[in-house]
Amino acid sequence: MFMTIDMYLKRLTHALEKVIAPEIENDQVRGQVFAVINLLDQLGTRIEYKPGLIKEDIESNRLTANEIIKRMNESGVKPPPDLNTLLSDLEKSESFDLKRRAFSEEALSMAIEFFFRERSGMDPTTVSAIDKLVRGHLTKISTRDLGLTKPPNFDKISRSKREEKK
Repeated sequence: MFMTIDMYLKRLTHALEKVIAPEIENDQVRGQVFAVINLLDQLGTRIEYKPGLIKEDIESNRLTANEIIKRMNESGVKPPPDLNTLLSDLEKSESFDLKRRAFSEEALSMAIEFFFRERSGMDPTTVSAIDKLVRGHLTKISTRDLGLTKPPNFDKISRSKREEKK
């Protein structure tokens, strides 16, 4: 679900250094790639997350996980003790940092896995409602994250060298 900016940048620099740079024969161009790698390495320590988005994610994950478990309990399906403990610990914590966000995602993931593991023995109406809840939550997070990204530069990617010289 969530990957830190640092992890994104590490994966990107790894691809640039280990996959792309070795394929570049021109020393000047390869040097530019390594300059970009250096810049990305430095940016990783300077990027901060929006606290409002972190808090929103924690609350949304917590509420969705609790709702899944509540509906399953109402259907007579009891969650495993470790999931109850995780949700209880999540409720007690009042911080809104990346550690708690990861904690909330772990709780949500466990609740979703539990639901999919147990759904065959549940009432179809309840299964449908929980499935809709899960899909709605994941769609909301995914579309929000897509909305935060800038559109790709396909026009620059697809230009041939001849068109650039005109």
